[in-house]
Amino acid sequence: YMARTGLFQRIIVPLIAVPLTIVTALSLAGCGSTTAQKTISKGPLSTLTVASASAVSTLSVNQEAGSANYQLAALYQEGLTGVDASGKVIPALAEHWKSKNNNKTWVFTLRKNVKLHDGSTLTTNDVVDSINVARDPKLSPGLSVYWPNYVENAQQTGDNEITITLSSSHADFPIQVSNVAGLFVTSKKFREEAGSAYGSATKLIDGTGPYKVTEFDPSSHITLQKFKIYWGKNNGPKTVRVNLISLFLITSYRVDEETRLC
Repeated sequence: YMARTGLFQRIIVPLIAVPLTIVTALSLAGCGSTTAQKTISKGPLSTLTVASASAVSTLSVNQEAGSANYQLAALYQEGLTGVDASGKVIPALAEHWKSKNNNKTWVFTLRKNVKLHDGSTLTTNDVVDSINVARDPKLSPGLSVYWPNYVENAQQTGDNEITITLSSSHADFPIQVSNVAGLFVTSKKFREEAGSAYGSATKLIDGTGPYKVTEFDPSSHITLQKFKIYWGKNNGPKTVRVNLISLFLITSYRVDEETRLC
């Protein structure tokens, strides 16, 4: 749900709010310190480091669709639509859309000249492929379960147009193709070349989001850099690092720090 403004509040803050997540970029002077809160409230940070208790074994929501996967992927991948802080469906990779045939046919007009993180330009073929992959249980064991069986097909119907046909009427269908539901668009070429390593520490992932993944170690961390040619606006930190910490380590850290500092 990458709206053009308020990214820090809608993406970074929810990421920090994952259960048992702690801010580690700032050094706390003692128990009950509000240093982290005061620093964040002053404006966008250059670098933000957070720690998450949720395990992430892949960058691909298609393979693993836990809450942490969704929150992380919202930084680097988008859908045709987005969802703003109020829950309203808004344009993302699709500038606008319309329905026909009593809400059984949905036509999406793509935003032009959107760049992927590998520098290539997003195509309708990339989007159609991403939809088809998301619906395939073999290719997307984590994500396909969130795709309703009333979706019949998705096809290119113009240079910047995609038409999705449903078997029954659904007035709320646009939210289904957002990255809070079932669609995380990537490059077809990148996905095919990466194969089973798509979303791994060696191949990483390709997307259109405001951040580009630069490092991923499932046993340690994920590092993301602000994507300089993002189609929208990004008012978040230049660099985001998410340290992946087990529940045991976080519990031990809290106990040790409280004992030492208090």
